[in-house]
Amino acid sequence: FDAHFIAPDDGNIYISFNCGYEYNNLTTVVLDVLKEKDVKVVFFVNYYFVKSNPALIQRIIDEGHILANHCTNHPDLPKLSIDNIVKEIMTIHNYVLDTYGYEMKLFRPPSGYYSEQVLAIAQSLGYRTYNFSFSYVDWNTDDQPEREEAFQKLIGVEYLIIEALRKREHYSHINLTQAIDIAQRLNVKKAWFTHVSHEMGKAADV
Repeated sequence: FDAHFIAPDDGNIYISFNCGYEYNNLTTVVLDVLKEKDVKVVFFVNYYFVKSNPALIQRIIDEGHILANHCTNHPDLPKLSIDNIVKEIMTIHNYVLDTYGYEMKLFRPPSGYYSEQVLAIAQSLGYRTYNFSFSYVDWNTDDQPEREEAFQKLIGVEYLIIEALRKREHYSHINLTQAIDIAQRLNVKKAWFTHVSHEMGKAADV
């Protein structure tokens, strides 16, 4: 079905974002950081996000990122009929092609829910499916695990990126000492620490 879930162990990290709506201008912040670091990623978008943020979509394309299909709405695809699955994939496909002259080729089913039928239909429409091997449900702010429970979800990862480091412990960020401790406890092959908040100063100061 040309579907991919776990990348080969080639030392590379593949970063993707699922974009269903814009919150507090965060996509602009993400794009600024990606441009500063010269990093290219994949943005899986739905129809609402594309229609609501034309400037962001154009910037994603212009700056060399990959724009990818996350369906028109955000349904549970295995529960839909064949015709409706095709409609979910192709409505946004055609809109992006007609509006931006950009043909999306990568697909991710909403919530990661798929069936062999969904994968076969996506392939028949010219898509390669890329799902995720790990996803943290950070969007549900009313149902977040305790710190140790969250840590258990990371056991087994080989590569780790921790961003937005602070000098001091913060309610939604961690500091450098905590980041090092996490990487050591997980015994990862490689870890990257980035300070998106820029609170920590230059690398030489840290």
